[in-house]
Amino acid sequence: DARDAEHKARLLHEADEAMSLVQLGADLLVASALSSPNVRDNIRKDFLHRFSVAADSLRQRRDGRFTEQGAQPGRDALANLRREASNVLGQHHPFHWPLEFPEVFVETDTQGFDAIVGNPPFQGGQKITGVLGTAYRDYLVEYIANGQRGSADLCAYFFLRAKEIVRYGGGMGLLATNTIAQGDTREVGLDQLANDSCVITRAVPSRRWPGAAALEVAHLWLRKGPWSGYFMLDERLVQGITPLLVEPGSATGKPYRLLANSGKSFQGSNILGMGFVIEPEEATALIGKNSRNRDVICTFLNGDDINSRADQTASRYVINFYDWPLERVKMYPECLQIVEARVKPEREKNTYSKTARDKWWQYERRRPELYESIRNNRNVLTLTLHTKYAAFSLVPAHQVFSHALVVITSEHHEMLAILCSSVHEAWTFEYGSSLGHTLRYTPTDCFETFPFPESVARLRWIGEKYYKHRREVMLSHQQGITELYNRFHNASEHTEDIAELRHLHETMDYAVAAEYGWNDVDLGHGFHDTKQGVRFTISELARREVLDRLLLLNHERYEQEVKDGLHEKGAKKPAAKKAPTSTSASSGTNGRKAAAKSALPLKPKDAEQNNLF
Repeated sequence: DARDAEHKARLLHEADEAMSLVQLGADLLVASALSSPNVRDNIRKDFLHRFSVAADSLRQRRDGRFTEQGAQPGRDALANLRREASNVLGQHHPFHWPLEFPEVFVETDTQGFDAIVGNPPFQGGQKITGVLGTAYRDYLVEYIANGQRGSADLCAYFFLRAKEIVRYGGGMGLLATNTIAQGDTREVGLDQLANDSCVITRAVPSRRWPGAAALEVAHLWLRKGPWSGYFMLDERLVQGITPLLVEPGSATGKPYRLLANSGKSFQGSNILGMGFVIEPEEATALIGKNSRNRDVICTFLNGDDINSRADQTASRYVINFYDWPLERVKMYPECLQIVEARVKPEREKNTYSKTARDKWWQYERRRPELYESIRNNRNVLTLTLHTKYAAFSLVPAHQVFSHALVVITSEHHEMLAILCSSVHEAWTFEYGSSLGHTLRYTPTDCFETFPFPESVARLRWIGEKYYKHRREVMLSHQQGITELYNRFHNASEHTEDIAELRHLHETMDYAVAAEYGWNDVDLGHGFHDTKQGVRFTISELARREVLDRLLLLNHERYEQEVKDGLHEKGAKKPAAKKAPTSTSASSGTNGRKAAAKSALPLKPKDAEQNNLF
């Protein structure tokens, strides 16, 4: 009857009021966590004190100790706290799992869900702060990722949160960006899960999104706790699945950055303003007007020049005022006028960098450490940061390199042979990141972790021959390096020049393997199906063996550096040293391996050129 309805309405009102109070307390806790670190503790204590006082007044009113009028100050205090919490939270609306699902999280023997199934949002790690704010980004790192920093995709944090709300013995089935097993995203997400009782039981590392979006996604199934069932990787039975979403080999774990490789690979300059860039005709006119303008006009090499131009030379120039103060820059009025007109208005709109606004005549990231490192070089090795093929090229050192380029400070053909080999390529596609089938060659993940062979002198001959022939083919056909390697990996391409390039590449691969002492590995060259499509490369069996040996070598080198105290805080970086000239390759090779080794005589001057840098 009506009295029952009134009674239920009263109970509902009391329940809503009680839940509203608890919701506010939880919101205040999150708001304090999103506050600046230097005031976070004070804000939390202030919120706690004021919330406790106001909540106590409501409790006393409910017990009949206060009248409605007497409880009003408590209500006003809670209303003020709500407004303050909303101001701090801004666009964020906290979702409190224990409040929404108390039967799952409160007073149960096995707290947490049996399973979580979901499609978390994707957002590149570099964009999280701009979209969601610095406070939220800091919250993700500190509270969700256990302090693990890195440019991880947003979905990695959803994986970590899912693990926290699943009971022990429960499971997770989640979609992810196909970079979930790569770089910082892997280190923040799957690496931490694997080290904290989670097992990947099934995975599809990369598959096209079924909808209209041109997107590659990964499918992952995980269990929180031990697993005694079968493992499925790309719909085939395997012995297990690592955070790299590959079957485990004889060597396990992640690669470490080696100090021996530090300071030798860089990303080019981020000029932040295409107004700095000028066409050749304009550069010629500026120099003709005032010869002093030569001081600040440089060739500007970008990714398209490397990938599409047959001679891989810069197609444009760039105005470069280095780190000069504005007073000095005014000595070049013609160039300053261009930058002031084309760059300054754009920089004034910049909202994330005060330096970029204030020093509008300078590049945002000049990379002075790069140019200092190559000051005495004639050439350097370079590759586009996002590339279809990991094919390095030698280019003149004295020019401005775009941020779209990776620059290696070596100018030796020995280094080129290693970096262009299938040995290094296997490493880069395993530990670099990707965009679809395109490699993102991050120096920290691909170069600094790579364990180079100690003996390299024998590689000069094949490096020179391989590079000379490749360049001749590009120039004779007027093809860029991408078009050239499209032909190289096309099984229907049988021209003599491409056949010779494949033969030289095969010879180079065996020569590199021999410098590691891996004469027992049959590389199995041919046209093989890979994650990047059909490629002329080493077999999958050889690739896994090479990766296992490289990872083991990386761990050995890192352990030695740790023993030498090189990774201690304040330790000096190791000085570049010449490696021993004797090769570790054993004798007794046969077939192609013997031919590759015998074709690389160790000349006297080669022994002096054993240092890659």
